[in-house]
Amino acid sequence: MEMIRAIQGSEVTWRLGWMLVHSLWIGAAVAAGLGVVLGMLRGLNARARYAVSCGAMLVLVAGMAGAYETR
Repeated sequence: MEMIRAIQGSEVTWRLGWMLVHSLWIGAAVAAGLGVVLGMLRGLNARARYAVSCGAMLVLVAGMAGAYETR
């Protein structure tokens, strides 16, 4: 029981919770931006679209890390 109380009162737990909340809108924004960019790249080959999609995933991870650090 003491362990649960220690985890609930932890700064890390609080930060992770808010990071998950913020990841919802960060993910939606990145997905919307990716949709626009992929729409513009419709004529390019799959490798270029894949690279852009991988970049979007990196932006998502960086955004979540930023959300963790700002709280």
